[in-house]
Amino acid sequence: MKGKVVRIPIEEIVYIEAAQNYLLIHLERDEYLTYLTMKEIEAVLDPACFIRIHKSYIINFNMIRSVEGGAVILTNKTALLIGAKFRTNLDQQILPRLLQSKRLEGDN
Repeated sequence: MKGKVVRIPIEEIVYIEAAQNYLLIHLERDEYLTYLTMKEIEAVLDPACFIRIHKSYIINFNMIRSVEGGAVILTNKTALLIGAKFRTNLDQQILPRLLQSKRLEGDN
């Protein structure tokens, strides 16, 4: 085995960013560069906890602070753009997780 092996607790991942032939795994206080593709890491991440929002970003649902227009704002205040082809899936995945007022539906 070449290189260094680091154990990264999945729940500590804030987001993952594509960086050419590598991935940058962002934690609250650290980041790690690894030689993986987005498809490889998507295959091992739990889709109930992580979602791809852009060709270059996968985010941890638990780290979402808000969705504002075309961006996701994370708990560490990082703003990441939502790719057009990923928007529908994000909306479908996030809406059931939100607390929403029935008064905003327009029927009342």
